[in-house]
Amino acid sequence: LQRSTVNGVICMAYSDAELAAAEKFYLNFSNANLCRIPLELFEAVSWQSLPDVEAVYCVVCEDVAFAAPSVHAPIVQSYLDEVCHGMEAYGRDFLREFLETTHGWSNYWLNDRSMAVDWESKDAYQHFQMDNQLKLILPFLEVRKTFSTYNSYLLTPPEDLKPWKRNTVKRGPIAQKEMKYFTFGMGSLINTPSRVGTAGVVAQSAIPVVVGKAFEFLPCWNFQNHAGGSQLTAGGMILRSDPRVPDRDAETVGVIYPCPGDDAAIKAQDEREVGYTRYNIPLECIRSLDHWQTVPEGITVFMYVPNTELPEDHPQRISPRAPFPTREYPLSQTYVDTCILGCLEYSRKMAMKWIQGFVGWPTRAKPFWLNDRLLPRRPWIETPSFHVIDGVLAEVLPRSLPCRSLPTEYGSHYWKHCCDEPRKVESCTDLDVTYSSYIEFSQPPIPTKRREPKYWFFEAGFLFSGNNQNAFRRLAYGDKRVGAIDRWSEAMRECQKRIFCQRYDGSVLCTLPALVDAGDARDVVGMLYPAPEGWAAPDGNPPDVAKDDK
Repeated sequence: LQRSTVNGVICMAYSDAELAAAEKFYLNFSNANLCRIPLELFEAVSWQSLPDVEAVYCVVCEDVAFAAPSVHAPIVQSYLDEVCHGMEAYGRDFLREFLETTHGWSNYWLNDRSMAVDWESKDAYQHFQMDNQLKLILPFLEVRKTFSTYNSYLLTPPEDLKPWKRNTVKRGPIAQKEMKYFTFGMGSLINTPSRVGTAGVVAQSAIPVVVGKAFEFLPCWNFQNHAGGSQLTAGGMILRSDPRVPDRDAETVGVIYPCPGDDAAIKAQDEREVGYTRYNIPLECIRSLDHWQTVPEGITVFMYVPNTELPEDHPQRISPRAPFPTREYPLSQTYVDTCILGCLEYSRKMAMKWIQGFVGWPTRAKPFWLNDRLLPRRPWIETPSFHVIDGVLAEVLPRSLPCRSLPTEYGSHYWKHCCDEPRKVESCTDLDVTYSSYIEFSQPPIPTKRREPKYWFFEAGFLFSGNNQNAFRRLAYGDKRVGAIDRWSEAMRECQKRIFCQRYDGSVLCTLPALVDAGDARDVVGMLYPAPEGWAAPDGNPPDVAKDDK
């Protein structure tokens, strides 16, 4: 076998409960060991930095589970698609490195994609795009068989795959390392699914940050799209000097994430953002919010400010200033839910600080806050985290939250304002336009402290499958998106390398890539995930999974 590096991603495990979920997940992948690997053997290859720890943990295939792909356990294309899409999120060069540094490719390769795919659908287009990428990298793609032709291997085994000459030892950073423009998101863009849906997969990795009081703008509920579309008030910006700002020393929390493109691309984007002006946020105003990732040096962090909120002497300034939530453009609870759930991906502290830093929350004088959840009277059905969200809002906004109205109650804002005489308002049917039942019957909020990941896992293939990653996150990390892409160098202690060799006896019998002892081996790229304090044995070694009664 050729010497090889391995690429992947480092990811976190904070608590014993999360580690137990990770162990449960890996037990489905039987006959594997957790190995402790010194951090010095890893190389940061993207804009993200390595965690400040001594070692990380990696799952390595045992000898008893080692088996090359066979007629009954082939390489399956549906799994490879998911892994490749996960790798491609960090750049096509990262995908190429994964394919070139993975060994054990075989003629036993089954194209098990659904034959019922509509060829005008998104899935068909993604399959077409992925095959184009594979053709550019793998010279033997034609050995892959469909269901109708793969059965011939039951009668006549194929010849061994011809040796493939490629560079399996990688050095230096990937293209994402050179990204110098970062966007600051302080509203729905904090939420990972919302951010990825807006900016693409390149935005899935983000750093929670605090913008200090030296920056001249604060986030505010003052953006109304009068041109059409959603009839609500979303997050905008407001000058600190605006007399409506109650606390001019407030700090702003949000996330920064990479924005691909050079100077020309950013300039073209500026021209498309009609009605907005790009403002760069000085790096000295930005600091990481209790996070193991640090703000990269030498980058440009920017955001777009509506021209209505620019300083008076700015040449692009447009009057008048945008108002806070109005009767026709209320604050939307589902929008608030999206923002707070994004903050909770990191910590409850971030959610509280985000609420405190926003200007323009509804008041008794302007109580225009609509509870537009799908089932607002039974929120646990469509919004499982409603008690956490409402608990944080009740703690930080005890005077504003009672202004929130159910859809049936919100209509009272209209007919009360239609009354010609104040006395008629008093004679109208007494409607309760406040909504406090969530506060009264919710469980008391439980304070959380900052969690410092002490141990880490290195994942070099299996969790890049979208379904596997999602299943693992549900078990271990909830909805948090964590991890840093890295490379395990050729100086690795046990000389592991990634090979298609792991027999998987799950719902589909197949062979997956795994790490094994392979004599002379080199760097492997992958992802690091933190593991929790109190998980390792006193000597720092991982627990013996084989002796685990569970």
